[in-house]
Amino acid sequence: MPPRPISKQDNRPAARGSGSRVLPHVCKPLDPLLGSKTGRGPQFAVNGVMYDASAKTLRDLGIVCYEVDPHKVYFGASTFDAQKEFDSIVRDAPELKSFEYVLGGFAAINYATFFHHEKVRLWREQIFARALQLELFDPNLNVAMGFDRMLYRLPWQAPSAESMHRDISPLETAGDVYGGWFNMTTESQFIRCAPATHTDDPKRDNAGFAAIKDPADKLHYKELMQTIEIKPLHMMMFNQKLVHEILAKKSIYVQIRLFMNFYTSRSDHEVLHGAARLEDVFERQSVPLLPSAQVCKSFPACFSNYPRNYNNLTGYCRRTLNPGVYHTVVANCTDPVTKLPVQVSVVRPGRVETDAKGDKKFKCEFPSLHELNAMRPPYTADEKEAYYLRKTHKLFTVEDTTQRHPHTVNPVIHIT
Repeated sequence: MPPRPISKQDNRPAARGSGSRVLPHVCKPLDPLLGSKTGRGPQFAVNGVMYDASAKTLRDLGIVCYEVDPHKVYFGASTFDAQKEFDSIVRDAPELKSFEYVLGGFAAINYATFFHHEKVRLWREQIFARALQLELFDPNLNVAMGFDRMLYRLPWQAPSAESMHRDISPLETAGDVYGGWFNMTTESQFIRCAPATHTDDPKRDNAGFAAIKDPADKLHYKELMQTIEIKPLHMMMFNQKLVHEILAKKSIYVQIRLFMNFYTSRSDHEVLHGAARLEDVFERQSVPLLPSAQVCKSFPACFSNYPRNYNNLTGYCRRTLNPGVYHTVVANCTDPVTKLPVQVSVVRPGRVETDAKGDKKFKCEFPSLHELNAMRPPYTADEKEAYYLRKTHKLFTVEDTTQRHPHTVNPVIHIT
């Protein structure tokens, strides 16, 4: 069994007044008329006002939070423990011989096992099913879920700060792209964002990480920023055009998240990988593209850009990774004394690919489970369909993990 990364005493509840909390608002409250009047269904708070987790709220505010297991039959059951579930996936991971922590402040895990393990695949379906039950998506569009990563962040790790930005998808889906995460722990997590800014014209921004650069825009969005609580075992979903930021702030708890993303479109084509590449991801259980269409790297850039980090990366690989998941490669760098370019041998995690000429090339990507001879159960036809744009998906739910049930995008023509 891999060593636990944090002792029980380090994970004890915080003293009163410590830890993260919802900050008081520093701007005018959002329009209370948008708040919940029904008192029905899941609700969440923004600046002291309660909102329904509904398609209308997602359309108006660009964000919703909802409980995935309101009847406490799976995630809410006393038998579910996120740390134990995480440890069981670590034990099954052929990439790992031990687990210490995740490299980089963001702490997202890029091993193929954490995309394709049957537990992670089940959780994705259950979260997607709940979103469809709540009728959160535009009823006039097809919808699909996508692959995304798990996050495991220890209390001493602080995420890298990200200034106010939007995540502008390069995908031409004729619909919206939604991101977010499922809080798997028993402590609240938080997102810092400016509600209702997803409808502002983002054309001046770049695709991908679109930073807010105009000084006037920065002042405007700073006044609108809110800290929204994501309660334990709740999913937070937001339109990726929503202005948000990440503060370099440590938590006093271990944070475990499952990131999720959803696509909507009038088309029924696979919008991210393309059908052929997506089928390869299923069949070889390889590392998929990130929602931004970027390659999922096997280590943070700072470990290749700064020679002072080379030894740290070498030690980390040899302590935690199995052979075949890291390799010795030649890297170009600058000698710290002479300031001249030099080549050094370094150890880096990733895979070696042989091209048509028989030449071997190192790739900053983790190997597929097929390459490691450690495939998880194959994807079924219904399971694959969830990743394609459709009106109806057959999905496992928190209430029933033995058979899949049809879930259809609400056929109402107009969202009122």
